Amino acid sequence: MRRTWRRAALAASLSITGALGGFVAAAPAQAETVPLELGLTVAPDGTASTISGKAIVHGTVTCSQPTTVTVGGVVDQVVKKVLVRGRFGALVDCTPGAPVAWTAAATPNDTTPFGKGLAEVSTEASAYDGEYQQYWVYDTSIVDLVKS
Repeated sequence: MRRTWRRAALAASLSITGALGGFVAAAPAQAETVPLELGLTVAPDGTASTISGKAIVHGTVTCSQPTTVTVGGVVDQVVKKVLVRGRFGALVDCTPGAPVAWTAAATPNDTTPFGKGLAEVSTEASAYDGEYQQYWVYDTSIVDLVKS
């Protein structure tokens, strides 16, 4: 009785892949694939460079499987009644289990530099999942820039 239960349990947990000369080769059952999930956060603080005029923003990404994440977006800030806007981008090698940090610099489109104060940061993160295609997440946050 006990011997039959062990054989049934072995057959249930392994998939038989072939037999050769009386020996049976067994492999673990295939794991089910899980679609990629991304998480994105933008830190509430950043810097405005007094030398270059760029805004430096940062945050973290999380993922459910190893992937390269593209983080990009726009920083908007009103400085002395002038709208200052700049784009930023970064690549992040994400591994599951812990948040992975990213940092990016937004260069102002015109001659007015980013300055001290609040800025709106619109961010998107994307990665490619071979089975489920492209995956995107978005975030819009208010970031307090300090001069550096």
